[in-house]
Amino acid sequence: MMRSKRSFAPLYLFAAVLLAFSAAAVAQIGKPATPGAGGAFTLADGVVVDTASQTAYIMKSEGGLSAVSLNGGTVLWTVNAKAKPIQVVGDLLLAQQEPREAGQLDLVSFRLSDGAPGELTARVELPGDVTPRLKDNQASSWRLSAHQEGDEIVLSWFANKAAGSDTPRGYLPAADENRAPSMDGGEESSALKADTPSNFAGTLRLNASGNLRIAEKASAPRTLNAVDRKLPGVAGRQFLSADGRHVLASRRANANNIWQSYRWTIYERETGERVGELNHFASAAPFVVASGNLFFVSQPTARVSDGKVIETPMQLQAIQLADGAAIWNKEVNDPRYDGPVAP
Repeated sequence: MMRSKRSFAPLYLFAAVLLAFSAAAVAQIGKPATPGAGGAFTLADGVVVDTASQTAYIMKSEGGLSAVSLNGGTVLWTVNAKAKPIQVVGDLLLAQQEPREAGQLDLVSFRLSDGAPGELTARVELPGDVTPRLKDNQASSWRLSAHQEGDEIVLSWFANKAAGSDTPRGYLPAADENRAPSMDGGEESSALKADTPSNFAGTLRLNASGNLRIAEKASAPRTLNAVDRKLPGVAGRQFLSADGRHVLASRRANANNIWQSYRWTIYERETGERVGELNHFASAAPFVVASGNLFFVSQPTARVSDGKVIETPMQLQAIQLADGAAIWNKEVNDPRYDGPVAP
C-alpha cells in the first residue's frame, strides 16, 4: 500500500498554471557566453541532465549543489552554495541563487569542471513583490526553467502567490482533458484562470553575446509533450523525451497494485525500435535516455509495509533499459512546501 508523503492519499504530482507578466528590468551578464550545445535538459525543478557531458546537476535536499556522473552516479563535485541549477551555458552551469531581497532574481554560475564560481552573473528585477525562493512557503511558489532555442537560452519563470492548496499529482488527466504533465513532474491545471491576479510569469533570453533581454511575452509552461506523430501499433499514451529522441508509451498495467500500476515502454522515435520497459506508480514523467539508460525524477512517496510507514524522497533515478533494473538514485530537493498548514 502506497500513500503520498504529504497527505497519505494516493500519490499526486505538483501542478501550477501561471499567467504571462513581463519582468520590469534586466541586468547585463558579467562576461560574454556561448549557449550550450543543446544537450542539457530540465527534468524537474533544480535537476538538469546534460547528455553531452554525461552529467546531472542537482540541488540537494539538504542544500547545496552537486554534479553527478550519469555513468554510475558518482558525485563529481559539491558546492555548499544555496543555488538551484538551471542550464548549461558553454563551460558554465547557470544557477539561481537564494534571493537576498524581495523582487530580485539573482543568477550565478559555476564551472562545469570543478564547481568553482564562474563569472556569469546577473540580477533581474521582478514585478510586484514576487520573491524567487528556492523552496515554496505556504503563501507562494516559484519555478524557473530553461531550454535552448537556436542560439539563445530561454529562461521561463512562473510565480504563484497562493500556493497553499495542493492539486492532484501523480496521474495523467483523462485523455480528453487539455492538460499534460509539466517539466517539474506536475501537471498544468485548469483550476487557475488567466485572469487570476496572484499568478505571474515572464521570459528572459540569454544570447551568445552574453546579454539577458526580456522577451515580448512569457512562454507557455514547459510540458511533457505528446508526440506529434504517434508510433503505429503501440498501445498507450505516447510522450516525447526531453531531447525528442525517444517516446514513452504509458498504459495501465495493474489497477490493483498502486506501486506498479503503469507500464512504461520506451521506443526510438525515428525507428520505432523498442529499447526497454518498466513498471512505475506514476503514469509518466519527463525523461531522457542516454547510453541505454533511462533518467527521470521520481516523486516522493510513503507506503505502509508490515505496519510501518516507509518514506522515499524525491529522487533522480537511473534505470537500465535492457532489464528494467535500477542502477542508482540520488535524492534531490523537493521545492514544494511541506510545513504545517493552518486549519
